[in-house]
Amino acid sequence: YVQRTPAAHADPEWHANWDGRDPETVRNDFRASRLLGTIFRTQRSDAHKDRHIVLIRHGEYHTKGKTDTQRSLTDKGVRQAGLCGLRLVELNRNQLDYNVISSTMRRAEQTAQAIREQILNKQPNAPSHELSGYKLRSLEEGFPILPDPYHNKDRVCRDGLTIEKAFRRVFHRADNSSRSREQLEVYACHANVIRYFVCRGLQLSPQAWLRFSHYHSGVTWFTIDKQGRVTMKLYSDSGHLPVDIETYHNIYA
Repeated sequence: YVQRTPAAHADPEWHANWDGRDPETVRNDFRASRLLGTIFRTQRSDAHKDRHIVLIRHGEYHTKGKTDTQRSLTDKGVRQAGLCGLRLVELNRNQLDYNVISSTMRRAEQTAQAIREQILNKQPNAPSHELSGYKLRSLEEGFPILPDPYHNKDRVCRDGLTIEKAFRRVFHRADNSSRSREQLEVYACHANVIRYFVCRGLQLSPQAWLRFSHYHSGVTWFTIDKQGRVTMKLYSDSGHLPVDIETYHNIYA
Protein backbone atom coordinates (compact mmCIF):
# COMPACT_ATOMS: atom_id res chain seq x y z
CA TYR A 1 0.00 0.00 0.00
CA VAL A 2 2.69 2.55 0.96
CA GLN A 3 5.25 1.37 -1.55
CA ARG A 4 2.91 2.25 -4.42
CA THR A 5 2.50 5.91 -3.41
CA PRO A 6 5.04 8.39 -4.85
CA ALA A 7 5.42 10.25 -1.57
CA ALA A 8 6.23 7.13 0.43
CA HIS A 9 9.96 6.95 -0.19
CA ALA A 10 12.89 9.13 0.80
CA ASP A 11 13.09 11.39 -2.23
CA PRO A 12 14.68 14.85 -1.88
CA GLU A 13 12.25 16.26 -4.45
CA TRP A 14 8.85 17.38 -3.15
CA HIS A 15 5.88 15.73 -4.87
CA ALA A 16 3.42 18.57 -5.46
CA ASN A 17 0.46 16.28 -6.14
CA TRP A 18 1.00 14.17 -3.04
CA ASP A 19 -2.71 14.31 -2.13
CA GLY A 20 -4.10 14.08 -5.67
CA ARG A 21 -5.49 17.62 -5.43
CA ASP A 22 -2.83 19.82 -7.02
CA PRO A 23 -4.81 22.14 -9.38
CA GLU A 24 -2.21 22.19 -12.18
CA THR A 25 -1.76 18.41 -12.16
CA VAL A 26 -5.50 17.87 -12.03
CA ARG A 27 -6.05 20.19 -15.00
CA ASN A 28 -3.46 18.28 -17.03
CA ASP A 29 -4.99 14.94 -16.01
CA PHE A 30 -8.43 16.20 -17.02
CA ARG A 31 -7.20 17.23 -20.46
CA ALA A 32 -5.48 13.85 -20.90
CA SER A 33 -8.59 11.96 -19.83
CA ARG A 34 -10.69 13.78 -22.42
CA LEU A 35 -8.16 13.03 -25.15
CA LEU A 36 -7.92 9.37 -24.18
CA GLY A 37 -11.60 8.94 -23.41
CA THR A 38 -10.84 7.71 -19.89
CA ILE A 39 -12.70 8.42 -16.67
CA PHE A 40 -11.39 11.35 -14.64
CA ARG A 41 -11.53 10.72 -10.89
CA THR A 42 -8.99 13.05 -9.26
CA GLN A 43 -10.39 15.65 -6.87
CA ARG A 44 -9.30 19.20 -7.56
CA SER A 45 -8.70 21.81 -4.87
CA ASP A 46 -8.93 25.52 -5.57
CA ALA A 47 -9.53 26.41 -1.92
CA HIS A 48 -8.22 29.74 -0.67
CA LYS A 49 -7.47 28.71 2.89
CA ASP A 50 -4.99 26.69 4.91
CA ARG A 51 -5.62 23.60 7.02
CA HIS A 52 -4.38 23.26 10.58
CA ILE A 53 -4.07 19.67 11.79
CA VAL A 54 -3.22 19.09 15.44
CA LEU A 55 -2.37 15.55 16.53
CA ILE A 56 -2.58 14.81 20.25
CA ARG A 57 -1.35 11.62 21.83
CA HIS A 58 -3.70 10.37 24.55
CA GLY A 59 -2.78 10.80 28.21
CA GLU A 60 -1.09 8.16 30.34
CA TYR A 61 -3.29 5.09 30.76
CA HIS A 62 -3.44 1.67 32.43
CA THR A 63 -2.72 -1.30 30.16
CA LYS A 64 -3.76 -4.02 32.63
CA GLY A 65 -7.43 -3.97 31.61
CA LYS A 66 -8.69 -6.96 29.66
CA THR A 67 -10.89 -4.82 27.43
CA ASP A 68 -10.34 -1.45 25.79
CA THR A 69 -12.98 0.11 28.04
CA GLN A 70 -10.94 -0.90 31.10
CA ARG A 71 -7.77 0.65 29.67
CA SER A 72 -8.70 4.11 30.83
CA LEU A 73 -6.56 7.13 31.65
CA THR A 74 -4.78 7.30 34.97
CA ASP A 75 -5.36 10.32 37.21
CA LYS A 76 -2.15 11.72 35.81
CA GLY A 77 -3.39 11.09 32.26
CA VAL A 78 -6.61 13.00 32.93
CA ARG A 79 -4.60 15.94 34.23
CA GLN A 80 -2.28 15.80 31.21
CA ALA A 81 -5.23 15.91 28.82
CA GLY A 82 -6.83 18.86 30.59
CA LEU A 83 -3.63 20.87 30.47
CA CYS A 84 -3.33 20.00 26.79
CA GLY A 85 -6.78 21.52 26.21
CA LEU A 86 -5.67 24.74 27.92
CA ARG A 87 -2.55 24.79 25.77
CA LEU A 88 -4.59 24.51 22.57
CA VAL A 89 -6.69 27.50 23.61
CA GLU A 90 -3.47 29.48 24.14
CA LEU A 91 -2.06 28.41 20.79
CA ASN A 92 -5.25 29.28 18.92
CA ARG A 93 -4.32 32.95 18.65
CA ASN A 94 -6.40 33.48 15.52
CA GLN A 95 -9.57 32.25 17.25
CA LEU A 96 -10.19 29.49 14.72
CA ASP A 97 -13.22 27.24 15.13
CA TYR A 98 -12.39 23.90 16.76
CA ASN A 99 -13.15 20.46 15.41
CA VAL A 100 -12.17 17.80 17.96
CA ILE A 101 -12.06 14.19 16.75
CA SER A 102 -10.75 11.05 18.44
CA SER A 103 -10.06 7.44 17.70
CA THR A 104 -12.60 4.97 19.06
CA MET A 105 -10.25 3.72 21.78
CA ARG A 106 -11.19 4.61 25.36
CA ARG A 107 -8.01 6.49 26.24
CA ALA A 108 -8.28 8.69 23.14
CA GLU A 109 -11.99 9.38 23.77
CA GLN A 110 -11.23 10.46 27.33
CA THR A 111 -8.41 12.70 26.14
CA ALA A 112 -10.65 14.35 23.55
CA GLN A 113 -13.39 14.89 26.13
CA ALA A 114 -10.97 16.57 28.55
CA ILE A 115 -9.79 18.85 25.73
CA ARG A 116 -13.38 19.76 24.80
CA GLU A 117 -14.21 20.60 28.42
CA GLN A 118 -11.27 22.99 28.67
CA ILE A 119 -12.15 24.65 25.36
CA LEU A 120 -15.75 25.23 26.47
CA ASN A 121 -14.55 26.42 29.86
CA LYS A 122 -12.33 29.07 28.26
CA GLN A 123 -14.49 29.77 25.23
CA PRO A 124 -18.15 29.13 26.14
CA ASN A 125 -19.31 30.38 22.74
CA ALA A 126 -17.33 27.79 20.78
CA PRO A 127 -19.66 26.00 18.29
CA SER A 128 -20.94 22.99 20.24
CA HIS A 129 -21.62 20.92 17.10
CA GLU A 130 -17.89 20.88 16.36
CA LEU A 131 -17.18 19.54 19.87
CA SER A 132 -19.79 16.80 19.86
CA GLY A 133 -17.41 13.83 20.04
CA TYR A 134 -16.92 12.59 16.48
CA LYS A 135 -14.83 9.39 16.34
CA LEU A 136 -12.74 7.82 13.60
CA ARG A 137 -12.03 4.09 13.87
CA SER A 138 -9.09 4.17 11.44
CA LEU A 139 -7.18 6.34 13.96
CA GLU A 140 -6.91 3.41 16.39
CA GLU A 141 -3.45 2.37 17.54
CA GLY A 142 -1.57 -0.22 15.49
CA PHE A 143 1.72 -1.21 13.90
CA PRO A 144 1.73 0.69 10.58
CA ILE A 145 4.75 -0.66 8.71
CA LEU A 146 7.92 -2.60 9.48
CA PRO A 147 10.37 0.06 10.74
CA ASP A 148 14.05 0.30 10.00
CA PRO A 149 15.96 -0.56 12.11
CA TYR A 150 13.88 -3.21 13.88
CA HIS A 151 14.83 -6.37 15.75
CA ASN A 152 12.03 -8.62 14.50
CA LYS A 153 11.96 -8.76 10.70
CA ASP A 154 9.13 -11.33 10.82
CA ARG A 155 6.71 -8.92 12.53
CA VAL A 156 3.40 -8.84 10.66
CA CYS A 157 2.02 -5.33 10.10
CA ARG A 158 -1.71 -6.00 10.13
CA ASP A 159 -2.72 -2.38 10.69
CA GLY A 160 -0.88 -0.73 7.80
CA LEU A 161 -3.79 -0.37 5.39
CA THR A 162 -6.07 1.06 8.08
CA ILE A 163 -3.53 3.64 9.27
CA GLU A 164 -2.66 4.62 5.70
CA LYS A 165 -6.39 5.08 5.05
CA ALA A 166 -6.56 7.38 8.08
CA PHE A 167 -3.61 9.40 6.78
CA ARG A 168 -5.26 9.95 3.41
CA ARG A 169 -8.50 10.95 5.09
CA VAL A 170 -6.87 13.44 7.45
CA PHE A 171 -3.98 14.83 5.39
CA HIS A 172 -4.85 16.79 2.25
CA ARG A 173 -5.09 20.41 1.23
CA ALA A 174 -8.41 22.18 1.81
CA ASP A 175 -11.27 21.18 -0.44
CA ASN A 176 -13.89 23.40 -2.04
CA SER A 177 -16.36 23.20 0.82
CA SER A 178 -18.74 26.00 1.65
CA ARG A 179 -17.06 26.60 5.02
CA SER A 180 -15.46 30.04 4.83
CA ARG A 181 -13.44 30.02 8.05
CA GLU A 182 -10.33 28.00 8.72
CA GLN A 183 -10.54 25.41 11.50
CA LEU A 184 -8.24 24.02 14.16
CA GLU A 185 -8.69 20.29 13.55
CA VAL A 186 -7.71 18.35 16.67
CA TYR A 187 -7.22 14.58 16.50
CA ALA A 188 -6.77 12.71 19.78
CA CYS A 189 -5.07 9.47 18.81
CA HIS A 190 -1.94 7.38 19.39
CA ALA A 191 1.84 7.47 19.23
CA ASN A 192 2.37 5.02 16.36
CA VAL A 193 -0.30 6.72 14.27
CA ILE A 194 1.20 10.17 14.86
CA ARG A 195 4.75 9.04 14.11
CA TYR A 196 3.65 7.42 10.87
CA PHE A 197 1.68 10.53 9.89
CA VAL A 198 4.78 12.66 10.50
CA CYS A 199 6.84 10.60 8.06
CA ARG A 200 4.11 10.50 5.43
CA GLY A 201 3.16 14.15 5.80
CA LEU A 202 6.75 15.35 5.40
CA GLN A 203 7.41 12.84 2.60
CA LEU A 204 10.08 11.04 4.62
CA SER A 205 10.60 7.30 4.55
CA PRO A 206 7.67 5.73 6.47
CA GLN A 207 10.07 3.08 7.75
CA ALA A 208 11.60 5.80 9.99
CA TRP A 209 8.51 6.15 12.20
CA LEU A 210 9.94 4.21 15.17
CA ARG A 211 12.91 6.62 15.41
CA PHE A 212 10.59 9.18 17.03
CA SER A 213 9.06 9.17 20.50
CA HIS A 214 6.02 11.17 21.62
CA TYR A 215 4.94 12.47 25.02
CA HIS A 216 1.52 11.79 26.47
CA SER A 217 -0.78 14.71 25.61
CA GLY A 218 1.99 16.23 23.52
CA VAL A 219 1.02 18.53 20.66
CA THR A 220 2.06 17.90 17.05
CA TRP A 221 0.86 20.64 14.68
CA PHE A 222 0.82 20.61 10.87
CA THR A 223 -0.23 23.37 8.50
CA ILE A 224 -1.11 22.54 4.89
CA ASP A 225 -1.24 25.72 2.83
CA LYS A 226 -3.24 26.51 -0.29
CA GLN A 227 -0.45 25.22 -2.53
CA GLY A 228 -0.31 21.89 -0.69
CA ARG A 229 2.94 22.65 1.10
CA VAL A 230 3.18 20.87 4.46
CA THR A 231 4.88 22.43 7.49
CA MET A 232 5.27 20.79 10.90
CA LYS A 233 5.12 23.67 13.39
CA LEU A 234 5.33 21.55 16.55
CA TYR A 235 6.27 17.97 17.35
CA SER A 236 5.40 16.29 20.68
CA ASP A 237 5.34 19.69 22.38
CA SER A 238 4.88 19.10 26.11
CA GLY A 239 5.87 22.48 27.55
CA HIS A 240 2.38 22.83 29.04
CA LEU A 241 3.04 19.85 31.35
CA PRO A 242 4.91 20.17 34.68
CA VAL A 243 8.01 17.99 34.72
CA ASP A 244 6.54 15.65 37.35
CA ILE A 245 3.70 14.59 35.00
CA GLU A 246 5.64 14.60 31.73
CA THR A 247 5.60 10.97 30.57
CA TYR A 248 5.70 8.85 27.45
CA HIS A 249 5.64 5.31 28.94
CA ASN A 250 2.31 3.78 29.94
CA ILE A 251 1.48 2.13 33.29
CA TYR A 252 1.86 -1.63 32.97
CA ALA A 253 1.59 -2.70 36.60
